[in-house]
Order: sequence, then C-alpha cells, then structure tokens
Amino acid sequence: MEVIKVENSYKRAEKIFNLIKNVTGLDYKLNIAETSEYVWEVKYAPKTVFISTRAIDEVDDDELAFVFSHEFAHVLKKEIHQQQLNKLREKHVQQYQESIKNLKGGGLSKFFWVILYTAAGFAGGYVKGRSLNRDQERTVDELAIEITQEAGFDPSAGVKFFARDGYQARGFWDSILATHPDSMERAERIRNKLK
Repeated sequence: MEVIKVENSYKRAEKIFNLIKNVTGLDYKLNIAETSEYVWEVKYAPKTVFISTRAIDEVDDDELAFVFSHEFAHVLKKEIHQQQLNKLREKHVQQYQESIKNLKGGGLSKFFWVILYTAAGFAGGYVKGRSLNRDQERTVDELAIEITQEAGFDPSAGVKFFARDGYQARGFWDSILATHPDSMERAERIRNKLK
C-alpha cells in the first residue's frame, strides 16, 4: 500500500483519486465539497465524482481508495445496470397491458380495476427496482475490491468502511424499500470475497 502523506485533505484526495482513475482508465473529475455532510457519489454528466471534506477527513487512505473505486465501478457497470432496469420496466409494462386487456366488464368496475392494477404495478415495480438497485450495489462493491487492490491499496478497507458506516435496515419496510444493502451485510460480503 502506498501511504500518501500531504498536509491538505484536498491534495490527499486528489492523489488517491488519480491513482484509482488511472486503474479504471475513466476520464472523470473530482469535485470536493466543503460540507459537514457525508457525500460521495458519481455524476455521469458532467463526468464527476463528488465527495465532501467530511467524508475525506473521516476515512484513511485505503478506505478513501475503496470509496473512489466504488464510484468508478458504478460508471463501469452503468450500461449493464441500465439494461437490467430497462428489461424490468419492459416486463412490468407487458404484464400491466395483459392485465388490462383481460379485464371483463366496463364502466366504473373496469375503471376501478384499472386504477388498482396501475397502483399495484407501480408498487411492485418500485419494490423490484429497489431490490435490483441493492443487487447492483453488491456487484459494484465486488468490482471496487478489484480496483482498490489493483491501485495498490488494501481492499479489506471496504470492510472497515462499511462496519463504521453503520447503515442498518430497520424493519420490514426499510429492508424492501432501501436503495442500498445493510452496511454490515456489505462488510461481511467483502470479508467473504477476500477469503
């Protein structure tokens, strides 16, 4: 692991970001926001990875490399994930159209069933989309392990990062509506992947 010692968190983040960027070959910029919020996300247009000073200051070099690797992995997997989402939407539209086509009767009764099918279809698609998003996050975590390691950092930093992150699904609704897996689950998956 390369230890990056600089007095300025901006320079430290830039150096680590550039090492990860070189591994991926992606032409993205780093945007550091001075805020007390935790921020780390990728924007496809403009090609930018955003991170907050608080996020930078509260992680070590290996964890920061993992976070950047995770965001770059989103970019690398974006096309595959978009195709999965499009297939899911197409399937739901077909199911909805079939359900409406097979409705008997007319008037108020048919109107009621159309509304009910629409609401059920929307809710089902929403929940399935969230489930797909959690699966995508797991896939991105796995790729981030490889990128982190290839850049010369300790990939087990993902375990430390998620163990500290502390997001836990709380109850039934949170477990099905959350966009990201439980942090402890993510830490455990990374730990198992590294065995």
